[in-house]
Amino acid sequence: MLRFRLVLLVCLCALLAVASSGCSAQPSNAKLLEAHSWKVDKLVGNAYTGSSPITAKFSAGKINGSTGVNVYNATYVAPKANDIAITMGAMTQRAGSPVAMRAETNYVKALGNAVSYAADEDSLTLFDSSGVATVEYVVDVPVPLVGTNWKMVMYNNGHGGFQGAESSATVTALFAKDGTVSGNGGVNQYNATYTSSDSTIKVGPIVSTKMAGPEDLMAQETAYLAALEKATTYAMEGDIMTLRDSTGAAMVGYRQTK
Repeated sequence: MLRFRLVLLVCLCALLAVASSGCSAQPSNAKLLEAHSWKVDKLVGNAYTGSSPITAKFSAGKINGSTGVNVYNATYVAPKANDIAITMGAMTQRAGSPVAMRAETNYVKALGNAVSYAADEDSLTLFDSSGVATVEYVVDVPVPLVGTNWKMVMYNNGHGGFQGAESSATVTALFAKDGTVSGNGGVNQYNATYTSSDSTIKVGPIVSTKMAGPEDLMAQETAYLAALEKATTYAMEGDIMTLRDSTGAAMVGYRQTK
């Protein structure tokens, strides 16, 4: 009788272990999702050529990147296993070629339809509710901070908004090896010193010329230079660089120019 009870106890423990393992969540790939900057390799529903890189950087519930035409922001939640839900946020409103605009439309739609993902050290794939792979990314090697010609495409307006640049002016920045940054604020030329290490950055104080210009461009320039001085970190996503302040708020978004 004792032997029978021991066997029964062992069987019950085994059944409980199986049941427990079956109810537990699968391991999450969130660390792999956020480990790299990603560049689209394949986009379902579009003959994507990659001539205008589409990029994404996932970090702490936020996505920053380029649609190949416009700079975008989004938020995401990945609550368990490989589930994901993405909500689009602000995006610039520039126009591109018909092919690039179709790619942008399909890409934004694919992000909104994503319900799961698979990630490893080399690739990331998003799937819709039917299990179809709608976007396939590969690891993107970002451009360097120093020596790259940057064009400002988004900026913090000082009132809690991260908005697209005025189309009537070009705002630029060039971070040089000698620790100086210079550019055009849209109306005035500016320059400053900067320090950077890994992903941290400190700019300022900034000095600029004192020319007057249209009210909207002057307001943009003032907000842009203030945002630049508040930056404490930077992150690269392909040909996009985003500067953030100490709270993680986006200050300036740049895009590489040739």
